[in-house]
Amino acid sequence: VGMLYGLKRLGYTNMVGVDISAEQVELARRIWPNVVLEDARDFLQNHTDSFDLITAFDFLEHFRKEEIFSILDAFYVALRPGGRLILSTPNAEIPLPTDCWWDFTHEVYFTSNSLKQVLQVAGFENVQILPAEPVPHGVFSAIRWVLWQGFKALIYFYNLVETSRPGTGVFTRGMIATCVKPYKEGAGV
Repeated sequence: VGMLYGLKRLGYTNMVGVDISAEQVELARRIWPNVVLEDARDFLQNHTDSFDLITAFDFLEHFRKEEIFSILDAFYVALRPGGRLILSTPNAEIPLPTDCWWDFTHEVYFTSNSLKQVLQVAGFENVQILPAEPVPHGVFSAIRWVLWQGFKALIYFYNLVETSRPGTGVFTRGMIATCVKPYKEGAGV
């Protein structure tokens, strides 16, 4: 709902939301009428080369490991060549991965490396895994950002002491992946 609202405020008009929850669809339709009650995998597989952008926030972790590639394949099929996938998921490599375990419906967890691996195996290119860090936009958020920089330095130091490597730099509870469906033929799962 938040994503649809934000995109609507930015002036986007050609978008569709998909959810399997009737309650979420009803809520989202208050913001944007074009929201479909359907399994995302089925919806995407029926819309080949249809989208320039697909977002999936807090989505992948709700599927079993053996289902991940069929979902990534559905994203791939539904994107136009050159289309972008942006997704977020809890980060299993943080020192205290509490967000992974707080929801009983979570089935699989990723580190930044494992998420990058599955996206590349699924045929996506230009894969980037980014931390979901605080963004300074006011006094309170600027203080959070400064404090986060200190915590991040401590995590780097901890990793160096334990493993002699600083780690990936993705130390936030959640991480964001962005990748692109290539223009070339034959890529994908």
